[in-house]
Amino acid sequence: MTELAKLAGSSYMFKPQRDHERPTTLISSWISCHSLDENLPKLSAHRLQATWLAGLLAQGISPPVIAAAAGMPSAAVLAPYRRPAQLPRTDAIRLLY
Repeated sequence: MTELAKLAGSSYMFKPQRDHERPTTLISSWISCHSLDENLPKLSAHRLQATWLAGLLAQGISPPVIAAAAGMPSAAVLAPYRRPAQLPRTDAIRLLY
């Protein structure tokens, strides 16, 4: 670590090319450094996180565990990412009437 600090000098150690002091997230920094084919949708940190969260929920991982891993204050924050259970049509009709 000391050697890296000496090499960095007055620059940032993690991202020496960084030219501003405002902190950014690792994901948004990565997105800004990588360009994709112009025919593909633009990357966004929100879409990447939403895809990750929805995938974990679909795998059946416990919402409190996902919330903790994502740095969220509680599992309630995951509500928008949950899909309602898909009931067979006959069961859905029975429950509605």
